[in-house]
Amino acid sequence: MPGSVQIRQSMVECQLQTSGVIEPALLACFKSVPREMFLPEALSGTAYTDEDLMLPEGDCMMEPLVQGRLLQAVRPQPGDTALIVGDGTGYAAALMAKLVRQVVLVETGLRALDRARAGWQELGLSNIKIAGRDAGQGPFDIIVVNGAVAAIPEALMGQLGEQGGRLSAVVRPVARDVGCLTLLERTGKALYSRFGLYDAATPYLKGFEPPQVFSF
Repeated sequence: MPGSVQIRQSMVECQLQTSGVIEPALLACFKSVPREMFLPEALSGTAYTDEDLMLPEGDCMMEPLVQGRLLQAVRPQPGDTALIVGDGTGYAAALMAKLVRQVVLVETGLRALDRARAGWQELGLSNIKIAGRDAGQGPFDIIVVNGAVAAIPEALMGQLGEQGGRLSAVVRPVARDVGCLTLLERTGKALYSRFGLYDAATPYLKGFEPPQVFSF
């Protein structure tokens, strides 16, 4: 995309930095990873809009601000192993891969992710591994749920490392149009929660929607 470097710079300055995403290493990732690389060509012109992008495959590329807040909340470190749940485009994994030692991507729909693999290769990212829905490779230093959930599954909480494991997700309970960015942190056996860090109207991740309730 012509001028994409300047457009990414503008995204960082106008969408992220002005709204609290300020970690220098994370901002550098947003500047260096082209969002359009992980989108179908027909959607490349909308790559830097400040809204969620719904893809033909049924995936969603999260709006930059919410993506930035989710990643910043878990404070990635160079030696960390990170689990990302439900990143059908591969963009979140690419951002995280520049910040940590290893990324495991659980793609809940088991899609091929051919576009994502090509993007990772072009960017020289060799520390991303794709796993099935049951990754079973914890504990992880970081877990990021890349979409809204009705509730954080206990199975994910159980995969957090006991020495400072961090999990971020947009929790959007039943009957709410807007969710809240939530951070969980583990110290030993204790699990601490910080709810309502930010509001986000993020779409539900497939398989994590609230149960259907029927009324007559």
